[in-house]
Amino acid sequence: LGGCVVGLFDGSFWAPCIITGLGLELYGSLEELGEPRPRLLTPPRATLIQEGAGYVALDKPSGLRTEDALKQLRLTHGEAELVSRLDKGTSGCLIVASNKEGAACLTEQFASQKVAKTYFALVWGRVASDEGSIQAALSLTQTGGKSRYRAYIDNDLGKPSETQWKVLARGDQTTLVSASPLTGRTHQIRCHFAHIGHPLVGDSKYGGAPAAYARRLPLHCAALVGLDAEGQAFHIASPLPEDFEQLLDEALRDGVEPSNWRDAIAACDAPSKN
Repeated sequence: LGGCVVGLFDGSFWAPCIITGLGLELYGSLEELGEPRPRLLTPPRATLIQEGAGYVALDKPSGLRTEDALKQLRLTHGEAELVSRLDKGTSGCLIVASNKEGAACLTEQFASQKVAKTYFALVWGRVASDEGSIQAALSLTQTGGKSRYRAYIDNDLGKPSETQWKVLARGDQTTLVSASPLTGRTHQIRCHFAHIGHPLVGDSKYGGAPAAYARRLPLHCAALVGLDAEGQAFHIASPLPEDFEQLLDEALRDGVEPSNWRDAIAACDAPSKN
């Protein structure tokens, strides 16, 4: 079916392979692959947004696991520790504790819902109301082993969960919303919008139909607001990445209210590159 090069995220090991109907077959040399020669793609990397007392803020691209972003950061910040996570497909603000004091401070704030979070999401359908709140308890089920989880509504045993949202722009078939999860459950935004009949575009795990223009999960963490380890306020912002902007240009091409989704983003006080 073709040739490829597989390797570790940090580039320390790679090997040429042939893709067959049975999976990957390892070959000993590039000569066995023939021409054209496969090339190892540059692994995605998080970029530094800002640093403060007890924390480092990263801009995580879609396709990079939070755990791999932490491994990259620990090359320069040996005591870095996760205090929150973003799904692999989600881009945007990722705050990481840079020492024990920061870890304690941030963990307490996330647990007590003191960190304000703003996300942008593209969902299927024209959402009727202009704003609202989704309150539905969530539980997790394990699917496929390891860390593959799926959230589901569980009013009996689930953890209380609330997501506030506001419509930014409506297209013919989709709606761009800002979402602020007051709680921080796994897949909360994705599950909550599926629950009200508006799953994220292309989010097959929660019933979101695919779209040719959606080559990534249309979910971006645009801003985080909280306190650092010295009690000083921080405001972390991540502009929409280019792949998300291209996605929105395609999805909101026709029948958009307002006519320019970028104006709606700007009015939401979350930066866009344009």
